[in-house]
Formats: sequence, structure tokens, C-alpha cells
Amino acid sequence: MWKENDILLPLLDENRILSMKYPVECPICKQNSIPLYLHRFDEDNIIGSAWIWCSGCISCLHAGYRIPPKWKNLDQIDEAKLTSDPEYLASLTASIDKHINSISD
Repeated sequence: MWKENDILLPLLDENRILSMKYPVECPICKQNSIPLYLHRFDEDNIIGSAWIWCSGCISCLHAGYRIPPKWKNLDQIDEAKLTSDPEYLASLTASIDKHINSISD
């Protein structure tokens, strides 16, 4: 079971998130295993959601988030499967890392 952990909060720094290459190091277990996914549910609203999680120590954080203007949702994400728990997203980690890294280039 995933453990919500506020220690991950600095990884959601809006000035850095799209300049980092994912996965990044987990501040808890030190594995290079933290992906990030943002999702804009409404194109007319800048507020969406952010998820970060570490499959190494099973820590996670989900929060409402101001989505950067250049962000595009990953096409293969099924919105109906998005919950605060990152289990669904964790199954797509490789695609999510590739997607965010392509946006940040």
C-alpha cells in the first residue's frame, strides 16, 4: 500500500519540475526512481493534479497543482482510472518519464 509522504513536496517546485530529467532521486530511499505526472482535467482551468511516487519505498504525494501552460496530458492516460493513489500511473512509469522528458527538452 502506498504511503503519502510530505517529504516529497519539494519535488513539486513549479520553477523546477519541467527542467528536471525523470526519474529523479527519492529523498527518502535515495533510489533514482521518482516519476512525476501532471494532469489537466479541464483545458480552460490552470489547476489540475500532480502525482509523484517512488516504487522503491512506496512513498507518494498527490496534490492539486497549477499546470504549466506548455503541459500536454499523456494521450494514453485513462482519466477514469486516476485517483489519489498512484497505482495506475505506476504501471505507466516508462511512458510517463518519456512524456515529461520530451516536454522539458
